[in-house]
Amino acid sequence: GARTTNEVQGVTLMLAWPSSFTNGFLQTTETPGSPGSWRTYRATPVATNEQQAVTVSSGSTAQFYRLRRP
Repeated sequence: GARTTNEVQGVTLMLAWPSSFTNGFLQTTETPGSPGSWRTYRATPVATNEQQAVTVSSGSTAQFYRLRRP
């Protein structure tokens, strides 16, 4: 599968993955061990340097992210 990269910028996190990863979507959860807890992260990726990227705000709880295909 596609690998994400991340970069912390102050209180935000930029998640990026190869532009070749198509027909997929980003999901997030606070409890990765619970399969039903994953939900689609609603953000439109921005194309940059042959990658797709989204910026997420850091919160007070830990968040986990993954890329999925239908």
